Amino acid sequence: MEFPFDINQVLPFELTIINGDYRVLNPGESIRIVAPEKLTSIIDAMGDASFKAQGLYGPITTARKLRMSDHHLYIVKKSDDNNNKGSVVGILKVGPKHLYIYDTNGQVYERTPLCVLDFYVHESKQRLGYGKKLFDTMLSFEKCAPHELPVDRPSSKCLAFLHKHYNLCSPIHQVNNFVVYQGFFTESIVANSKEKSSSLKQPVQSSTSWLVPSQRQHSSGQERNERLKRLVEENRFFDKREPVSYYSTSYDRHFNQNAAVQDIKHNAQSPKYTPRSYSQVFNQNHSNPHTSLTKPTTNQSQQRTTNSSSSTWRIFGIPQ
Repeated sequence: MEFPFDINQVLPFELTIINGDYRVLNPGESIRIVAPEKLTSIIDAMGDASFKAQGLYGPITTARKLRMSDHHLYIVKKSDDNNNKGSVVGILKVGPKHLYIYDTNGQVYERTPLCVLDFYVHESKQRLGYGKKLFDTMLSFEKCAPHELPVDRPSSKCLAFLHKHYNLCSPIHQVNNFVVYQGFFTESIVANSKEKSSSLKQPVQSSTSWLVPSQRQHSSGQERNERLKRLVEENRFFDKREPVSYYSTSYDRHFNQNAAVQDIKHNAQSPKYTPRSYSQVFNQNHSNPHTSLTKPTTNQSQQRTTNSSSSTWRIFGIPQ
């Protein structure tokens, strides 16, 4: 792809590696791009051409997305094109992604691998080795193997490219539009086993690791003696059933097992409880016969009638 400005002044190498800060990552280099506006137009134009060629709904690679990520962008150019102004041939973007990957048996793997996010070579420069050059440079710089890389929304041309140059066949399509190969799961299992073995081999640092050897031995001996003493006390407690005070009252008395046993014995020796009816309890607490719940006798009813009649005549002022 040609541009109205000199590409050779923007991209210092035939294959330039940049990050989101527009810093050149090629080995031995630590410079920034001197023309960030021109580089922005190059990235946006190549991103538009990429998504149109792959039939996607929108660009995957833009300058704005690159500036806000930790991705790496590989740009290859042809220096002697366009009257020695140069032309951009292709791009390759990689970066880490947190994914849930399923294998052929349905087992899920939660990983954050390095992924191929965008891979595009201009139609006029395809089948000339530029794609192989981009991919090999990326594998060397990122220190990874082709089967370790999930590919995001690969086209049929991309799958054919991986099968031809890296012998990657039988792609496993995921629900998140990524494609992986069988070697991805093998490497994941090996990596997990290595991490577990390394974690087991690491020595556990004790709280006395800062002591000198003699003091450390003395401290370990004291800890062992205290542990043995505590075990002896526990065995003595469970064997002899000694009373243990749980808490102290305000009168400095302790509630312990002996007190609990005495209360149980006292309750066992107490006379048998005889339940009483509600009327008996009420009549015992209220001695007034007029409030009794039991049925009054004949004398009581006659006396109550006489008293009531006398009180009635007293109201009207008639003497008895």
